[in-house]
Amino acid sequence: MKKNFRLWTAKKEVLNDTKGTALFHEREVWWCALGVNIGFEQDGGQEDFERPVVILKKFNLDACLIVPLTGRPKEGKYYFPVGRI
Repeated sequence: MKKNFRLWTAKKEVLNDTKGTALFHEREVWWCALGVNIGFEQDGGQEDFERPVVILKKFNLDACLIVPLTGRPKEGKYYFPVGRI
């Protein structure tokens, strides 16, 4: 799959200019623009480079630790099924 870095750069500029603050809490599931990344980092899966994520830890009003979610079942010691969300 070819990665479209130019389209993601344009989307980042729009996201950066967006005003307002998202009110989020730990354990919530949100759609997040993860973008196009290099190597094995998780990419956004939709046309807007978005993917569902779960918020693990809220650090402040602007920063949190997230885990990207997938709809595909995977097996292995690094995968943990969370069930249907």
